[in-house]
Amino acid sequence: MKMPKQTNELMMYGAKNAIEDCLKVKEGEDLVIIADKETLGIGDALRDAAEKITRTVGYYVLEDFVKNTKDATKCPEAILDAVKKADVSIYCASMKWYKWNSSSIVNDILRAIPDKKGVRHARMPGITKEIMETGMCADYSEVRRLSKKLYSLVKNATEIITTTEKGTYLTAKFDLKPNWHFSDSSFRNKVENLPTGDMSAPVKHIKGKLVIDGYIGAHLNNKYGEIERTPIEIEIKGNKVVENSIKCDNKSLRKEFHDYIFRPDKNSSRIGAFMIGTNMGLEKVVGNLLQDEKLPGAHVLFGSPSYFPLNKWSSKVICDCWIKNTTLLIDGKKVMAKGVFLI
Repeated sequence: MKMPKQTNELMMYGAKNAIEDCLKVKEGEDLVIIADKETLGIGDALRDAAEKITRTVGYYVLEDFVKNTKDATKCPEAILDAVKKADVSIYCASMKWYKWNSSSIVNDILRAIPDKKGVRHARMPGITKEIMETGMCADYSEVRRLSKKLYSLVKNATEIITTTEKGTYLTAKFDLKPNWHFSDSSFRNKVENLPTGDMSAPVKHIKGKLVIDGYIGAHLNNKYGEIERTPIEIEIKGNKVVENSIKCDNKSLRKEFHDYIFRPDKNSSRIGAFMIGTNMGLEKVVGNLLQDEKLPGAHVLFGSPSYFPLNKWSSKVICDCWIKNTTLLIDGKKVMAKGVFLI
């Protein structure tokens, strides 16, 4: 289908992509959409796209049930009951309701998703109009093709080398059977974030020089966005950041990054996972991790990734970063050169 040019058309195209190409909603399926006042336009667009296919669409606005985000530690029973009966559900509310490591509306919804074959749940916490008009307008058939091909290479890989012209040289070692978390809009595991297009695995050993010139995760992504002009340079040894190795011309960014990965706990500076973004429809940092963590190329995560319940250690921190224009070698095979996939 030809891409539209007007922003209202892009919004509807993104919603259609989510409903038809990603979630593959079918006639007669029960669909639940959960939005809030900040995302009503997005919720409306998703509902309009869904109602062209199925008549059973439940639409819930969180403020109709919860008046204060301070009370948002439990999801309203009416919403949970609807999710439990649904074939497809979408959480597309703003970040004010989202808490990844404690009781929250989002986590209650995840626990309520029925355990039956064919159920799909899309998580879109912090979704914005910009993301609907960019990341949700990607060609997801190409994301799936690329992701499937790349997964066939990484699933049994023992080494990935990442380099850039700015000085990154990282060697990541993996177990013979690493537990790769794989998202490409196929909904193999029932739950996926949208936009999608990434894969990640815990590392066995990682060392080398890392020059972060794309983004820094967590709250720093919202504050600083793309950091190409003031990259952060660090050294990694023994799977951890060497504290006195951090260099950055932006003194404020350097201090905030240092404090975020060293102060919370003893493992917050540890490398929790290596990730590869596979959404080639993305071209730039937008300052929102829902989309930015799918940017094509290498991503490195500090702290404990929520995907992997690591038994030997944990951390309060989840902070990923993106390295621009990476060259990737998987067990010696070059699969990406200067940010362009070769597969």
